[in-house]
Amino acid sequence: MKPDDLFNGLPESLRTELLSEFGELVANFSQGRWRASGLNAGRFCEIAYCVIKGRADGNYPPFTEKPKDFPTACRQLEDVKSLPRSFRFIVPRVLCALYEVRNNRNIGHVGGGVDPSFMDGNFVLANVKWILAEFIREFHSLTEKKAQSTVDALSQYSSPLVWSDTEVRRVLHLGLTLEERIILLLASSGGRASRDELFSWLDHGVKSTFNKRLVDLHNRRWIEAKAYGRDVLLLPPGAGAAANIGSSPEKAAA
Repeated sequence: MKPDDLFNGLPESLRTELLSEFGELVANFSQGRWRASGLNAGRFCEIAYCVIKGRADGNYPPFTEKPKDFPTACRQLEDVKSLPRSFRFIVPRVLCALYEVRNNRNIGHVGGGVDPSFMDGNFVLANVKWILAEFIREFHSLTEKKAQSTVDALSQYSSPLVWSDTEVRRVLHLGLTLEERIILLLASSGGRASRDELFSWLDHGVKSTFNKRLVDLHNRRWIEAKAYGRDVLLLPPGAGAAANIGSSPEKAAA
């Protein structure tokens, strides 16, 4: 399914803006750029508002039009009974919360009392993904599970060094270290995978060596390999390292 086919009835310009802003947010988050991802979230909110308002009016704007008073404009959507209930009550309230983080958590402005943080970044990404999944479900009549899996696929880190299909992932550059291959595979799978999946994807025959490398990466705080049972999570320093590897022209060409 092509991304542009996920939003039936929306103008191509709005679809493009929505997915472009989402893609930039994911890229900034994967590289630990919390301030930039917060700014992406603010613009995403404005696009999302125009999508809901256009559905309410039966006439979509060709491009995003930012309301003068964003919180008030979102609250007014509650009165539009023709909208799906989530578009009236849940999505607008989530948009307001995201906009607040963008404006008043030192993401949108310099000099705030709280620095941009990993927690803020996670809040932003999780909520933006949920809104996008809700849009896909409403505009394409997908189930909630299918909509979420589609968004998860859209939000995966993309690297020319990693090939994947529905079941298998492979790092194409054989000159990378085992640690580099582990973090690239984690980044490409949305930042989380089971130990068994990782070991299978690595196609590495010595499991004791693999387990030792996980311990090393955990101790360096590149991954979290203890708190989630059999799952391994990519942490911000590891995400930044994966992005640096994936953007290396020498390694991409090797």
